[in-house]
Amino acid sequence: MPWARSSYDPTSDEHYYFGYELNGDRSYKVTSLDGSDLGNFVFGTKRKYDDHLSAFTESTYDAFGKERSLTSIYGITYTPDDYWKLTGGLEFWPSARHRC
Repeated sequence: MPWARSSYDPTSDEHYYFGYELNGDRSYKVTSLDGSDLGNFVFGTKRKYDDHLSAFTESTYDAFGKERSLTSIYGITYTPDDYWKLTGGLEFWPSARHRC
């Protein structure tokens, strides 16, 4: 999957990025799309609060044909020790009648 990404790290605990992805292997068997795959714009951030807790968010704007969507994920990662890492997130996307 070809992609280009730029990132910015103002501190060792903050990470911001913006990029573009083109997924040539994407399958459209479920829906009938009009147009070709023009890829996704991706932007996100990750912040480390301490040695055990960090948070992240990422949004993907999908631009292909007449179908467009914005998907966002918000999550946290908890690392209690060197052997465990727990990550949870919530993903949001608009319904068909609220498309971008």
